Amino acid sequence: MLGRNGTYLAFRKLHQRVAAFRRYLSAQSSDPQQEELIAAKMLGRWRSGAPLALSPERDDPVLGADPTRNNDFLYHDDPRGLHCRPATHPPGEPARRVQGRTDRRHRLTA
Repeated sequence: MLGRNGTYLAFRKLHQRVAAFRRYLSAQSSDPQQEELIAAKMLGRWRSGAPLALSPERDDPVLGADPTRNNDFLYHDDPRGLHCRPATHPPGEPARRVQGRTDRRHRLTA
């Protein structure tokens, strides 16, 4: 069996269209604060690195700067994904639907 005791490596080159992303945010919002909220909801974290799961309403730069706190959360209090939607993919963190944090087995590892 190919999958039994096997190791896999996937390599994918990603192209980011930052200007297009910013244009989209601008078109979908009425002010800069709403732009930041939309971006945070798409990524699962605020620009500072603070997760929506711990700071759903506004950015918290102190939380974002503290690596021991900004990764210490589960999704059990947000099962429907109202604060941090299941399809988010914060930089450096597996997507919520792949690594739900309640199951401590690591399905994806770096």
